[in-house]
Amino acid sequence: MYKKLTTFLVFMMICGFALSAKAITTTSQVNTNKCKNVETRTNQRLSHFQTIKTAHSKAYENLVSRLEKFIDRIKAKGYDTTKLAIDLATLKGKIADFEQAYSDYQVILAQLPALTCQQPNSDFQAKLKEARAQLKIVHQKAADIRDYWRTVIRVDLLAIKKQYPGATSNNTSTSTSSSLSTSSTASSSTTSTSTP
Repeated sequence: MYKKLTTFLVFMMICGFALSAKAITTTSQVNTNKCKNVETRTNQRLSHFQTIKTAHSKAYENLVSRLEKFIDRIKAKGYDTTKLAIDLATLKGKIADFEQAYSDYQVILAQLPALTCQQPNSDFQAKLKEARAQLKIVHQKAADIRDYWRTVIRVDLLAIKKQYPGATSNNTSTSTSSSLSTSSTASSSTTSTSTP
């Protein structure tokens, strides 16, 4: 019995030692694992944000293209498109600012894996804060584009629609509807001036 107990204790000590030996890792192994994890997460983030950037770019290109076609179409019909042309130029500038901010964010994010493996942790934390601040700027630029669309361009489009209400409700030509609106305006002004 004593022999079995001793054998069991020796066996447990050997197993315990083996388990504790596996549990002991060096700091270099921890750092290597940390570097790999950060590189993996950063690469996932970069690919995710590249996908999002592509989607944003396509949406903004589509928005600009449709607005340009609309301006050309209504300009040919005789509408005043000067405000929309100015709005379009401003929108293109805002989109360029967004793309620049997004590129800056991607550059900062791409630098993170190198900082974890080569430099002290404080540099990594500072760069991570910088990346987060840049991401907030990117979000603000995207929100600025959406707000500009809602508050400026859409209002100008509705003003054009109100400018010639007969042309939008039926399919008559613009010259006919504009001559009707000018003749009705002229007749109402002559009526009001001829009355004492």
